[in-house]
Amino acid sequence: MNELALTESPLLRAQYADRVDVLDKVKALVFLPDGLHLSTELVADYYEVDVDAIESVVRRNRSELESNGYRVLRGQELREFETVNLTGSKRRAYALFTRRAILNVGQMLVESPISTAVRKHLLDMEERAREIYLASRAMQQAESQVLQPKTFPFADVVVLMRQEYGVRISVKDLTETLRQGGVLRQDERKPKTKYEAMFWHTGSAYEVHAHHIKGLYHIYESTKLRLQAATQRALPIDPPGWPELPLEGA
Repeated sequence: MNELALTESPLLRAQYADRVDVLDKVKALVFLPDGLHLSTELVADYYEVDVDAIESVVRRNRSELESNGYRVLRGQELREFETVNLTGSKRRAYALFTRRAILNVGQMLVESPISTAVRKHLLDMEERAREIYLASRAMQQAESQVLQPKTFPFADVVVLMRQEYGVRISVKDLTETLRQGGVLRQDERKPKTKYEAMFWHTGSAYEVHAHHIKGLYHIYESTKLRLQAATQRALPIDPPGWPELPLEGA
């Protein structure tokens, strides 16, 4: 964004109204004795312009400046202020600028190198904040990818089993067999406590860890053989090297 955009847009200026710390980074402010305000002359000195340039900005943008703390003292209020601050002013009215109003002037003043520096500082701070935010988001996403395990839903698991072992298994068949094998609960596709390590809960469903698909397939086939043996009244013997059920530590 070009720094001159601030001179043209009240809405854009309002976004930076609280960044008064920029003023001291560009040039030291010299306050009235109350330590809170600058007079028109002091604002002109800060921006290194004539008083007329400041008064011209005020005339064109008085309402906006007043919303940022600019005000004009008169009568009893002026006399009380002079008593405390010893301004020595003989005027009937005395303008005061708060830090926000001083910054506001710098956002609109175009003929001052100091105001140009103020605007550039504001935009540079925004860019740095944006870069920090984007870097933080990228780090969070990277950490999330590292911490997120590689898992597969049941629909993908049966495809991977088909590719790896050459068997055709449906999601329904796998689910029912794992229930019969004591891996899943009977009323839902949720693992029993002993087999929770094989699964990852995504928040809405359980998926299978990639490195446990082989063990899950062995349980599936072992359970199938047991059921077949029970039906044929044969000895319930698993193939050599295959795990007995329940599968400890799967």
